[in-house]
Amino acid sequence: MATAEEGSSIIEDTVECRLYPMLEQNFDMRQELLTHAMKYSQFLKEITRNYVWYFEELRISVSPTYVMVSVTFKDGIEDEWFVVSLMCQLTHHFQDVVVKHIRTCKGAKSVHQISFGQLLLL
Repeated sequence: MATAEEGSSIIEDTVECRLYPMLEQNFDMRQELLTHAMKYSQFLKEITRNYVWYFEELRISVSPTYVMVSVTFKDGIEDEWFVVSLMCQLTHHFQDVVVKHIRTCKGAKSVHQISFGQLLLL
């Protein structure tokens, strides 16, 4: 999740995907994001039901402006690439969403110290 853990200033190796769905103009934004989060969660649960995660399963949450999918992978780099694959499948299935992929690394004190590239899936 691009924030340090409670009581720690170090960010673990984490993949954060920010999902920006197309929203209705005259609708409660928070409620609509929650609805999208539930759809994405159901879709991802179906795809990942037999996958064995290295460290932890996907976390899905809602921020004020986007749906976030994140996972801490530590040494399980396969999980990071699996998440990229999942986001490709998700954007293929839900064509009204843009995904921004951010990778944070162990030892960084903030997302701004990360030298890894970012992916943007349209």
